Amino acid sequence: MKRFGLKPSEIMAIQMAAARFPSVESILIFGSRAKGTEKAASDIDLAVKGEGVSPEEILKLKDILEEETLIPYFFDIIHYNTLQSPALRSHIHRVGKAIYRKTASS
Repeated sequence: MKRFGLKPSEIMAIQMAAARFPSVESILIFGSRAKGTEKAASDIDLAVKGEGVSPEEILKLKDILEEETLIPYFFDIIHYNTLQSPALRSHIHRVGKAIYRKTASS
């Protein structure tokens, strides 16, 4: 069964990639995929939470997801903690859904 228009294996690949970064506390999916209005080729919008997340880590996560996984979509990844746009922050609060949460073992 698909969630956010993604196969369970694709969600797991996102979670496994996120777990490679100790500073990533959680990831929210937002945009059309969170609202259930995605099209066949819609990108995947992710908001990464974590005080210590660097811009380089955001770029590396994007690279891993687009180049090292079999997920056939592009990713738009932002660092939630440094987000300046009140409108985008509000949108993420309204429709964002947790797709990854750091656990004590990750």
